Amino acid sequence: MQDDENNHLSSDRLITISNRFTLSASHSTTQEKTVGFSSESSLKPKMSKKKTHIRRALIITVIILLVIAGVFVFVNIITNDEQRSCLENRITASEFERSNPTKFLFAEGTYKENFWGDKIKIECVIVNTATVAAYKDAVVEITYYTKTHTKLKTVREKVYEVFPPNSTTTVKITIDNYQDVGSIDWEIIRAFPYDN
Repeated sequence: MQDDENNHLSSDRLITISNRFTLSASHSTTQEKTVGFSSESSLKPKMSKKKTHIRRALIITVIILLVIAGVFVFVNIITNDEQRSCLENRITASEFERSNPTKFLFAEGTYKENFWGDKIKIECVIVNTATVAAYKDAVVEITYYTKTHTKLKTVREKVYEVFPPNSTTTVKITIDNYQDVGSIDWEIIRAFPYDN
């Protein structure tokens, strides 16, 4: 080549010259080598890209399924704990109410002397504030007081009734009247759990 040609060689011109050189060589051998080389090198990266995409998709799917399963298990555990806690509280409340009837049974009401003044008629209202427990056979302790609130005497009357939860039951009790009685008061001192 001449010096003028060296100075005017551009990258495009060099590529054209190199293409002529490769084309002038054995045509079939070059094609096989080129095709073999390009097909092997192009297939391997394409397959690995496909495998990579499939692996990524599988990993993402597995992670999503694990998160969903984790959320489901967490919600299930919380729900079971709440149900178990409510049941335990209900059993505990029931046991507490059954073993402490005097904390849930209250006696109120009014009284008056009969016509002769020898008896006192009590209209006793027994209130059961328990939420679960029912009671039976309450023992009412009645205390007589003087006009100066001195305790005179105490008597006990058994009321053979059933007192359901959250209920009010009115019973009539008649007791003896004594001299110097200014007032009386009463309360539940014992009852027994009632099982249906």
